[in-house]
Amino acid sequence: MADQELVEILKQGVEVWNKWRSEHPKDVLDFSKVDLSGANLHEADLIGVILRGSDLSGTSLIGANLQGGDLRNANMSEAILIGARIYRGELDAVILKGADIRDLEIMQDAGI
Repeated sequence: MADQELVEILKQGVEVWNKWRSEHPKDVLDFSKVDLSGANLHEADLIGVILRGSDLSGTSLIGANLQGGDLRNANMSEAILIGARIYRGELDAVILKGADIRDLEIMQDAGI
């Protein structure tokens, strides 16, 4: 369950979010089933963030770092993922209809 206070920090913008995130790098953040549709998360530090079942449709995730994130069942239709990085993430049933995935970096661990 998402902490509404953290959702509000994220919605204040990437600069505020990344500053908060740099001060709390080890916190496990659960944004499951949160509506972030249309948000500007350009260059956001979303390392390890749980976004399972969230609505990220139309969201700008240009250059965002989603390393180790859980994106299972997330709606990322029409999202802009240019240059985003998804390493060792959970991607089952992600909806990417109409998403801009140019230069999207996806890397899973070898041997999986």
